[in-house]
Amino acid sequence: MDTDLSVVLAEITRKLDMLTNLPQQVEDVKASIQLMSQKYDDILSRQVAQEKELTSLKKKVSKLEENAKPSDNQQLKASVNDLEWRSRKLNVEVHGILGTDNENLITKLN
Repeated sequence: MDTDLSVVLAEITRKLDMLTNLPQQVEDVKASIQLMSQKYDDILSRQVAQEKELTSLKKKVSKLEENAKPSDNQQLKASVNDLEWRSRKLNVEVHGILGTDNENLITKLN
């Protein structure tokens, strides 16, 4: 009977020891949950800010698309082509004459 009682007492003692650690574990869990809650709130606030910014950018793009005229694009393309053509027009490339350092092109061609 003494051995049964000592076994039961040992089991009760072991369970009490486990229970004494329980408040600290609960506090640790609470702290973890609080940290996760703060991070979640931060993520939500960032998401709201990004959604507002996205909406604003979409409005700006819509306005730009509404105000852009196809003729403006064509005019810009034509202007760029004209400038490129003028740039190429002034460049002359001579083949068949060897190049030397510090040469004078005028005397070389004469």
